[in-house]
Amino acid sequence: MEETRAELQAAMEVISLAPFANIIGFEECDPQGSCLYEVQVDDWRNCRGSSDNPPYKTFPHDLVLLANGKPKTVSDLQGPGRFWSLAVVTGLLDDDDEEDPTKCTNFTLLASKGLEGGNRAHKSVITLIFLTNITTNE
Repeated sequence: MEETRAELQAAMEVISLAPFANIIGFEECDPQGSCLYEVQVDDWRNCRGSSDNPPYKTFPHDLVLLANGKPKTVSDLQGPGRFWSLAVVTGLLDDDDEEDPTKCTNFTLLASKGLEGGNRAHKSVITLIFLTNITTNE
C-alpha cells in the first residue's frame, strides 16, 4: 500500500507532464451504477518516452485520473466547478493499434465516480490522465 501511495504522490507532482487524452465517447457497461465504462479517447498526447522510458501505451491496471480539463498542478483539481475521479483500466478493446501507442484509444475502465454527472454538470470535455500502473503492487 505504501509503495502505491508513494507512486501516486510522485505522479501527481508531475501531472503536467503525464500522458493524457480527451474522452470522446463513453457507455456504461452495467446500468446498475457500477461505474464500469467502455470509453473512447482521442489520440494520446505527451506519450513519447525519453531514451530512458518507452513511449506510453495503455495497459490493464493503469491508474488514471479523470478531470474536466487538463490540470497543470494538483491544486487545479480543487475549487468550484471542478470534477475529478480516479479510475483503473480494466481491459483493452479489440480495435486498438498495437504498433502505435497514440492509437490505443478504446478500453474499459472502472471509475470511483460516475462520468455522467461530471460531463453534464460541467459541460466540458473529460480528460483522462495516466498516473501509474498498479499491476506490480497488486
